[in-house]
Amino acid sequence: MSIPDKAMPIYYKLVLGWSPARVKELEEGLASGKLHPNDEKMRLAREIVTIFHGSEAGEAAQKHWDQVHRSHGGLPEEMPEEKLATEERVVDILRRLNFVGSGGEAKRLMQQNGIRLNEQPVTDPQATVRLDMLPAVLQVGKRKFVRLIPAG
Repeated sequence: MSIPDKAMPIYYKLVLGWSPARVKELEEGLASGKLHPNDEKMRLAREIVTIFHGSEAGEAAQKHWDQVHRSHGGLPEEMPEEKLATEERVVDILRRLNFVGSGGEAKRLMQQNGIRLNEQPVTDPQATVRLDMLPAVLQVGKRKFVRLIPAG
């Protein structure tokens, strides 16, 4: 959850309905270092998801976040799938799926090792995904994933 540390108590009060005493306890814990801001943001996010979608969804969201953001090189268990009928350039797949706005953006990301195929950086703008390579996971940045599978 991308909110400033100073705004967290307001979210706890307004969204979760915490009492002023409980909010003050949170503020004191954060100020003293007894509580870590990231841990409290994670708790806040999990509780908000739980309110709207239930406790199972809250736990699943936490697990997904941990897999994507905390583990190095870890892939989420669930991700969208895209069927490929023929071999296709990585750049074209990314553009077709709206993972990038243009071929130039894809090439810049490649230069920065921001595009991975099966966790290996793709640096060649002409790189293609062949049907014999499938299934494969294509990743852009830290948060965009798609599992490429054969059509049919």
